Amino acid sequence: MIFSLPRPSAVCWQPHGLAIVPTEPWEQDGLRNFTCPAEPLGGGEWRLWYYARTVDRRSCEIGIAEGLPGSPSARKYRLRRASGNARREYPDERYTLSNLPDGWLPVQPVHLVIPGKGHRLYFWAHAPGIVRYLCAESSDGFHYTVADPYRAVLYHYHDRAVEKSMLAADGLTFWGNTDRARPAYEPAAEPTLVTNDATNIYVIPDSNPDAAARYELYTACIVPVPKGSPRYIAEDNAAGFVRVIDRFTSHDGLHFEDRRRVLEPDPDEPPGLQFYGLAVTRLPDGRRYGQIGHYRCDTQILSIERAMSDDEGLTWQRPDRQPCIGAGFNDGHDIYGLLPGHNVVYHDNAWWCFYTGHRHTHNFKKSAGLPTATVLLAKSDLLDIA
Repeated sequence: MIFSLPRPSAVCWQPHGLAIVPTEPWEQDGLRNFTCPAEPLGGGEWRLWYYARTVDRRSCEIGIAEGLPGSPSARKYRLRRASGNARREYPDERYTLSNLPDGWLPVQPVHLVIPGKGHRLYFWAHAPGIVRYLCAESSDGFHYTVADPYRAVLYHYHDRAVEKSMLAADGLTFWGNTDRARPAYEPAAEPTLVTNDATNIYVIPDSNPDAAARYELYTACIVPVPKGSPRYIAEDNAAGFVRVIDRFTSHDGLHFEDRRRVLEPDPDEPPGLQFYGLAVTRLPDGRRYGQIGHYRCDTQILSIERAMSDDEGLTWQRPDRQPCIGAGFNDGHDIYGLLPGHNVVYHDNAWWCFYTGHRHTHNFKKSAGLPTATVLLAKSDLLDIA
């Protein structure tokens, strides 16, 4: 197959500053687009999905910015949510989310267009005793309804549906499910669906337009290490655990199976290295270009490392073993680290990489002040896929 896009080259991404300018009260703590897609609209404008918190961290909102990247006049919308019919409660809002229980806060949204079947919005929901990955559906791409908040796509170890006996068997001592009982109407989480967060999900293209959509999902998971191990990092917020990447597949986007490990640090790599997430871009020749959340938990700094897969995402090559975009890349906006969005996008003869820049270490012990995070842009004429 002839590769129709610019040829591979070990090039550097170029910084282009802020992609979304914080302007709203609910964005005070900062903006993050970790796992979030960027969608070109034409005329130089983009639709950028993101999430934001208030300074007191009592509220978290999914936001959508539409306009020119970096413009303070970009149109911004909150995804208005309700436990009932959000569209009825907020008839004038452009984006709504219905059937999300009161007090559940959505983060890390992933918007997908399902060929011939509308739209889906996946996100992690947070509340006391609740850390689970949910799916909402929409026919028009604006008004979404959660399929079933009590039967999740994935569960975090903190969630109340995760059996304590399963946690004890793995030596896990997380707080989230110790003081919140699972209600009788809610099933226990399947052990194979218990993961960390940092989840990306994709529709697998099919040459047959009438074929049912298939899905692949990449998510961070944790494996325990003993206290005497070099990989036990006391400074981390999950001391005693190493983050790795697992892949799942699904025929309906709601029930995932075929879980397998696809990325983990090699034994000869620095003991503080972990993998915080994996963003995947499918290339025209069938290969996948990956951006790994390269996490040095000994320094609490996150970066982006490139990876390639030639076999549908089952195995990944890491040609550099070091970041391709590192902390401090975009002035002071990402001085303490960065994380990738959902994928990189080829548009207007360039590759666009929207990512989150951190102004704090992962454990928040060092900070450059507010906002703690921003959505930034890097561009390149070529993609480093050698």
